[in-house]
Amino acid sequence: MGRIKTSFEILLLFVFPLASFTQFKLVNGFHHNQNSPPPFLKTTSITIQQAFPENVEAEDIKSIDHNEINNGCNIESIRQYTELAINLRGTTDGLEALSILNDVCQCRLPFDFDNNSSKDNNGSLSVALFRQLIPPKVATEFLKQVRVLEKNYDWLYTTNPDSVDGLPSFHVNLVSHGKPAFPSTETTEGPTTFQKGLQNLLGIVQPYIYKELLPEVQNFLNNSTNNIRISDIFFRRYGQDIGGGVTRNGISAHYDVFSRVTAVIALDDVAADGRNGLYTTQVDETGATSNHAALRRFFPLRSGDAVLHTWDVLHGVDVEPGLDRTSLIIWFTEENGSKEDESKKKKNDIESVAPWLLSHHPDLDCRRSNDVAQFVLASAMYSLDDETEDESKDRLYLNSAAKGNLFALTRMGSLIEEDTLDFKLKNEALDILEKLRSFSSLPEPIKRFANDSGKKTAVMAMRFWFEASVRGNALAQRSLADEILFQASQLEYDEDSYLLAAIFFALAGQQGDEEASESLKRLLDADLSIAGGFPTVIVD
Repeated sequence: MGRIKTSFEILLLFVFPLASFTQFKLVNGFHHNQNSPPPFLKTTSITIQQAFPENVEAEDIKSIDHNEINNGCNIESIRQYTELAINLRGTTDGLEALSILNDVCQCRLPFDFDNNSSKDNNGSLSVALFRQLIPPKVATEFLKQVRVLEKNYDWLYTTNPDSVDGLPSFHVNLVSHGKPAFPSTETTEGPTTFQKGLQNLLGIVQPYIYKELLPEVQNFLNNSTNNIRISDIFFRRYGQDIGGGVTRNGISAHYDVFSRVTAVIALDDVAADGRNGLYTTQVDETGATSNHAALRRFFPLRSGDAVLHTWDVLHGVDVEPGLDRTSLIIWFTEENGSKEDESKKKKNDIESVAPWLLSHHPDLDCRRSNDVAQFVLASAMYSLDDETEDESKDRLYLNSAAKGNLFALTRMGSLIEEDTLDFKLKNEALDILEKLRSFSSLPEPIKRFANDSGKKTAVMAMRFWFEASVRGNALAQRSLADEILFQASQLEYDEDSYLLAAIFFALAGQQGDEEASESLKRLLDADLSIAGGFPTVIVD
């Protein structure tokens, strides 16, 4: 016999569409009508207008063009629906917004090289396609030899943590810092079979990279000083059972901190239809970016095709389960000054590792700086082995966050939580938060936490994560949900706090954040009762 689904069962289906959930029930002696939501899930009487407090134009969800968000998936539409899902939580319209966001997260659309300007804010090309840079037969031979090495050496791919997500990187360097990993030197013993295998791989692609691709990169950058160098060449695999039975289906959206230009060459046809592999994200007319899953645009690449992108192009990799993708990546750097000048630079000096970022340093005239440049430079400075206390790194993050950069907003939330900012920067951060969104416009649970003087730092962190969350950052959404649950657990029970946390877990989970999905499941299985007795809600 059928029945009406509760709000949270519907919410769960938006995150876990293949899962089958039965009815909610209450334990510990409490009962309720099984055709209605448990107490803390009850639909509220909030209206569309009430969902958008001061200075936010209210729009009925039915007036938003659904075709626009499904076909265009632009940043503003994503933000509109996200704000609706949050502000109308527990209502039919709020669930509809969440449903639409889930639908567009399933879209896997190709990048349109023909109708995309692919230019940065200065009018220079930022993305370029080179069909058949490497002949398909050569790419096939390269991949064939890679498979032989995989078969002979189960430790082939490095499991060192990737700087982007901390997971095993699963790559093999052929060239590192401009030098072959295993130079062809004359020794009495000669190279090992493994070393010879890597030397052979480099020999297969070397002519195409150094004689054909390098000049193209010079032209791509309109560079006439001949100071572009090849820094690293490596191949990387995504898919099933890469090493030790480990699966890695992608890497989250990021910027290349230490590569002026990156080339990615497909070694198979997995990305040919523009549904898998390397992607970038849609950029709006103002240059604003978001890493929301619905904005991904996959580069359609056949074996031997190459795509170039500059350091400021947001990109990632995602491969559907059951597929394996192998690609060749080349990092190009830019040298400033003579070789004698280069030798005098420190290894932990930005000028030596990423000189193209210097014009955005806070000690210089930063009128040309944009939020992406400020975020990437701050990330580069944090990546260096420099333990000196320097507020310029944090100031760069703060300046970037002030312009609405969702990565910088997320990072600022973490810095606040870790309590690493000095008093001056904290005050500036608070002013920036008020300019982005007044305190009175925040969801009620977050405002309620601020009543406790001991939670002011946590609330400030939550406010930064909130701004990143409405812009589509899944990490911020999960971080905010975790913090809401933690803070709510220390106060008198408030049903709206748990519902708000669930919404943020759902927003992150539908973008593929597995930790958020698991947290949502645990939230629904958890004992939500507190002193005084509140019924436990479980899912069969």
